Amino acid sequence: GQLLSGDTLSAVATGSATEVADTKEGNNPVAEGYKVIHGEMDVTANYAITAVAGTLTITPAETAVTAEPEAKTNLVYTGNPQELITPGTAAQGGTMQYVLGTDDKTVPETGWSTEIPKGTKAGTYYVWYKAAGDGNHKDSTPVCLKVTIKAPDIAYSVATGADHTIGDSLDAVITVERNYEDEKTYGLYTGANMDGTALPTGSHSTAQGSLILTLKASYLDTLEVGSHLLTISFQDGKATAAINIKAGEATATPTPTPTLTPSATPTATPTPSATPTATPAPSGTPTVAPTATPTPAVTAAPTPAATAKPTATPKPTPKTGDEDNPVLWMAIIMLGLVGCVAVIVMKKKKS
Repeated sequence: GQLLSGDTLSAVATGSATEVADTKEGNNPVAEGYKVIHGEMDVTANYAITAVAGTLTITPAETAVTAEPEAKTNLVYTGNPQELITPGTAAQGGTMQYVLGTDDKTVPETGWSTEIPKGTKAGTYYVWYKAAGDGNHKDSTPVCLKVTIKAPDIAYSVATGADHTIGDSLDAVITVERNYEDEKTYGLYTGANMDGTALPTGSHSTAQGSLILTLKASYLDTLEVGSHLLTISFQDGKATAAINIKAGEATATPTPTPTLTPSATPTATPTPSATPTATPAPSGTPTVAPTATPTPAVTAAPTPAATAKPTATPKPTPKTGDEDNPVLWMAIIMLGLVGCVAVIVMKKKKS
């Protein structure tokens, strides 16, 4: 109902509220003794009054950020997580909270934390922050900071290398790594050369795992002994490695033993007998003086026998073709002389 003109309701509420949590329906009841006054006259009797408890409402106050976080500058990729901002502070009743977003327009609804966000890879990060209120304070308005981690200057390095000894049949395996986004190393490879000359076809092979370059032993054996410079090229850089070629152990070659052929034993050639000359006898008693020239003995100089291996087969002594016996000839000549002397003697006797 409504009060008549000039009437005023006088009542005393007995409820109280301090915290936002005290806000409850009916938390402010009306005490007994309420009345309606018209001027100075109590006209309560003219009304039927029902007391209804009211509700006291506590509205949260907005908290505030007292020290703003700042984006870190000059961040460069290191391969390790790095904090993106400096921490901030909140007014009493608030707590600083942070979260990574997808852009600088859309406030994330979840993921808020008191931990400072970190980044590892190179790129742009959107860090949101606010002062989160407690039960009697509401959150401050979220703010976004844009932070960048720069990519490093690209560099390639040889993680593993190998020397080679000529003749050992071992391939040389070289691994090359990229200091940033190493998973791209194999795809960025463009070729390799040794001492400025491109590696021949078939002399090497490549595989993923950073970049694994295998130099075949058959190719390495063709290089001179000493240090050689291997250059491995990529679309955005290169790596170099020293390849040391060592001489293999020398292998002794056995000297063949010559085969000796024995010399033939020389055969003495007999000297032909001299023809006897008859000397005519003077008148009187004939005297036959046959003179025979003795045959000098032929002495053959002995030839030292050559020492041959048991496997050598000695050659047979060559034949000269003269197989006559000189003794037989001497006997025939003597018989001829005796016959001549006998004939001469008999002729003398007849005369």
